Amino acid sequence: MKELKLFQKYSDDGYLCKPNAVYDAYVDNDFYYMNFYEDYFFKRELEGLNLIANKLYSPEVISVDENNLIIKIKWYDSNLNHLLYKKESIPDDWKEQINSILKDLISMNIYKVNIYPHTFYVKENKIKILDLYACSSRIHYDKIKDIINDKNRFFFKNGFLHTKKTFEYTVKKQKEYWTESFIKC
Repeated sequence: MKELKLFQKYSDDGYLCKPNAVYDAYVDNDFYYMNFYEDYFFKRELEGLNLIANKLYSPEVISVDENNLIIKIKWYDSNLNHLLYKKESIPDDWKEQINSILKDLISMNIYKVNIYPHTFYVKENKIKILDLYACSSRIHYDKIKDIINDKNRFFFKNGFLHTKKTFEYTVKKQKEYWTESFIKC
């Protein structure tokens, strides 16, 4: 068996850190393993993946382990966060691809509230997405309150996450998450 290493993203100050609060990600040369802490976000990720299963930007799901809450995805060691930080080979049209993906998601009433560089990767010059656990269906405040990293960015209506408004705020503040403003949704 290949040795797995913990996947980390580069922070603004160049340190490697944990990318999210709902699962640990592990990688080897071939696969990305999403190991969720609880069934709730595991099922939400599966729901999100199912919504985009036939899209060109959908990740290649290899297997789902419901007992251990692991989703195994084909890995290309080309996370956008890493590529941008290291100034490595990125498709010339990566910004256009991200905008196209987000517009397509919006056309399906899916609002990806976590549009950070580490939630995208590249396969053969095509952008793919990860982390769909906060995009589909309704999330009650009680389920997400412990993972909110910026209380100003998350909006709630009748106790549920208002994904569209949260998405719009994230787009408005994108300069805080990307090196430049380019998202035009």
